[in-house]
Amino acid sequence: MYDEPEDVCTDLLPLTLPDGLKKKLEQDHQLINSRRKLARLPAQPNVANILELFVRHYATQKLATVEKQLSKSHYSQFAKINSEKEAEKYEEAVNHINICKEVAEGVRIIIDFHLGNILLYRREEEQFSKSQEMKPKMENINSRAMMRVSSSEMMAAKTGARKHGLSESESGEGSATGKKRTRLSSNVKEENGAILPGSVGSTSSGTVTPTLPTPGSGPGYPQSSKAHAVLEQVLDWKLVPDTFYLETPAPPSLVYGGIHLARLLVKIPDILSKMRLSVKNAKKIVKYLELLTEFLNNQEIFTETCYQ
Repeated sequence: MYDEPEDVCTDLLPLTLPDGLKKKLEQDHQLINSRRKLARLPAQPNVANILELFVRHYATQKLATVEKQLSKSHYSQFAKINSEKEAEKYEEAVNHINICKEVAEGVRIIIDFHLGNILLYRREEEQFSKSQEMKPKMENINSRAMMRVSSSEMMAAKTGARKHGLSESESGEGSATGKKRTRLSSNVKEENGAILPGSVGSTSSGTVTPTLPTPGSGPGYPQSSKAHAVLEQVLDWKLVPDTFYLETPAPPSLVYGGIHLARLLVKIPDILSKMRLSVKNAKKIVKYLELLTEFLNNQEIFTETCYQ
């Protein structure tokens, strides 16, 4: 039977950008166009690494939230009902994590196909041509393996703590803190082929080596065996197979880093409006993209050491 098409979203859905990220984009513009710097390539971490870490960060927070909800559930006094409720909650969390993976994959594909067309300043065009002969840093593959080991060790350590009588509340709980965000709509300007948030001051981020968080560390990490089982699968997941690192030319998502990913987030409302998505799906994607902007805003991956 033929299904009637859903309403297609043709409007620009505004994507909120934290003020900190807008300042980093303004600084990026000045470094490239006024101070005549270029991004240091191949980047470490690269776009694919950052998106993988975003998904793992999202999964960790989602599962921690499920645990917190279940611990406060009024069903907890009924073991059978609670077991069914628990299974339902974890299934829902897995569905959300899978959507997050799909959004990350979509962002990577846009980077790979359109970085050279829409995300570069004029001064970067020659570097982009040369980047197609560059090999991604193989350390980025090794870092994924190290991340997998460190997270597994953290899980084992926390499991051992529970066996020795530590309750989940004694292990600590995290909370997602809301941040003020500013709408990005018409308040943008375009210079030399790249869009910047308008009226944003420049700040220096120093020369700290760019770093990303270690999964499995810090308060609020999920404690239950069910959550750990889900996280094991997330840690085994890769956005791209290792063989992509050996391709010639290598995909831009393995050569470029966080600042070009941030530039895409400014452009993406216009891109989404041309993809003939349903209104429901477009709004859902924007929700995950907003989480990605917050994740990027909190990472030290936009320092001046990323330029040369």
